[in-house]
Parts: sequence; structure tokens; C-alpha cells
Amino acid sequence: MTHELLDWRHAQVGDPAPCVICRRPALMRDPDTQQPKHKVCAEKALAERRAENEAA
Repeated sequence: MTHELLDWRHAQVGDPAPCVICRRPALMRDPDTQQPKHKVCAEKALAERRAENEAA
């Protein structure tokens, strides 16, 4: 499985808040949704969704 690296150069930084994926504290905000999220969590979730779509 190839992992796609997301471009988060324009992501905002905020106070720690639970990551919407892993629930651990995250400083970064998703540049598209502004939700607290770790970049690695977002990349892993994207790769998993793509793998599921390819398997279907």
C-alpha cells in the first residue's frame, strides 16, 4: 500500500483538542475542515479508505 503525503503547509495550529480520529490531543487543524487532527492520522485514514475502495 502506498501512502499519500498530505500537504498541510497551510494548516492552523490551535490549543490541544482531541484528534477526531485517534482522540489523543492534537495541536494541528485539518486545513480543509478545521477539525483537530494529526497529519499522520489523516494520512493513515486516507490510505485505509483507498484500500477499502480498491478491494470493493
